[in-house]
Amino acid sequence: MNKDLHKHGVRFGSGQDPTKGGRPKGKTLKTVLADILENPTKRLKDLLPEGTTGRESLALGLLSIAFSKTSKDNDKLAAIKEILDRMEGKAKQEIEQTGETTIVWKEQKNYDK
Repeated sequence: MNKDLHKHGVRFGSGQDPTKGGRPKGKTLKTVLADILENPTKRLKDLLPEGTTGRESLALGLLSIAFSKTSKDNDKLAAIKEILDRMEGKAKQEIEQTGETTIVWKEQKNYDK
């Protein structure tokens, strides 16, 4: 094996597709979690405060960490950041680039109208 393989990554030859077949079939973790939170199982219902949904319980959990007097500062900050990201959207990051840049624009026409 090439010693520099880890330094430079794996290079694929012509016709070799590292993502051949695409994403594995089946539900994503996001979909599974959303399904469970929308339709909690008996085990999950036993863990939730009475009268709340899974989503409400997650929100209450984040809020309780953010405002608890016993939460560590790092945990409070992480909870507040998550709450703000969900409510306001993630903050935009400025990216500065130096040097020449070439932009290629390909227009796609929609003939379905």
